[in-house]
Amino acid sequence: MIIEIKNIEAFKAAISKPTCSVVDFYVTWCSLCKMIHQKYEDFSDIYTNVNFYQVDVGEVSDVVYMAGFINIPSFKFYKNNELIGEFQGDNPEELEKLIKEKN
Repeated sequence: MIIEIKNIEAFKAAISKPTCSVVDFYVTWCSLCKMIHQKYEDFSDIYTNVNFYQVDVGEVSDVVYMAGFINIPSFKFYKNNELIGEFQGDNPEELEKLIKEKN
């Protein structure tokens, strides 16, 4: 299950978890975002001990500012308020590798 982050409070709660939280930064018009999103959904079903989130960068600018993201699609990995990894692009194999590694 993927949870949509709609405000800064929800983002702070997501990244403060002691288990790995992956945050997908996307925009609705991005074709690369759409291409990898189905695999991201699949990963959320497979890796149930990982928290999966998404942020529409066009909707929640304060979250984008706090996260300091650069490109879309961009995936950031957090534990206990600490950035522990990041991935940019639409390569599902690399994304899954990081999910396994950071879990």
